Amino acid sequence: MLIPDLQRPYVWTPNQVTLLVDSLIRGWPFGTLLLWKVNHQELEGIPFRPFWTVVNRTGNTNGAQVTQMNPPAEYHMVLDGQQRVQSLLLALGGDDWGFTLEDRDWTEEIKERRPRGRQAKYRHWSKASLCFDFQTFKEEYDKQHCNLLAVDFRTVLNWAITDPQDGQSSYAKPENYEDPLPKAYRILPGPSRGRHRRRVGHRPGPRRDAAPPRGQASRPR
Repeated sequence: MLIPDLQRPYVWTPNQVTLLVDSLIRGWPFGTLLLWKVNHQELEGIPFRPFWTVVNRTGNTNGAQVTQMNPPAEYHMVLDGQQRVQSLLLALGGDDWGFTLEDRDWTEEIKERRPRGRQAKYRHWSKASLCFDFQTFKEEYDKQHCNLLAVDFRTVLNWAITDPQDGQSSYAKPENYEDPLPKAYRILPGPSRGRHRRRVGHRPGPRRDAAPPRGQASRPR
């Protein structure tokens, strides 16, 4: 899938992505998608852009986009439904797909409050993926007497840091620094080890319908 350049940029927030996944689990209507099938020759004359794998809103970089080593002969342009499709890719895509935000923005988004104190000397950031909290799910599932649809998945689906190497900024933090996100990894054993798992579904390997490099059309197979 590709996005024609006439479409507006992606604007949804992590909370909106969580609400979309929660709605799908409950079986609520997803809405319709409007797609336009184009072949590799037509693609050469259409301005387009690929979907994001990481949406970076720190201002330092634009993030990462879907790439493809062996492009298909045909693509689908998303004319209506781009925000929902992009949100599902961030939620259910690769292990490190998601959002990169400044920690102050994560605090407002996740904890729904403004950070205390002044802006720190360095703008700390975190990269997070949508994870499934098994412990909270079990508690909610038992609480709702094993009624799956009664579970509030907004409490079960958590944005968490999954990359121990590049998941956070490397600037030094004060001792009283409050990280806005949980970590879905543990270096040392502990009670919360293994609590979070990335996504409900996973499609390994390269995407067959991903974007070709800009200016390079695919060859028919």
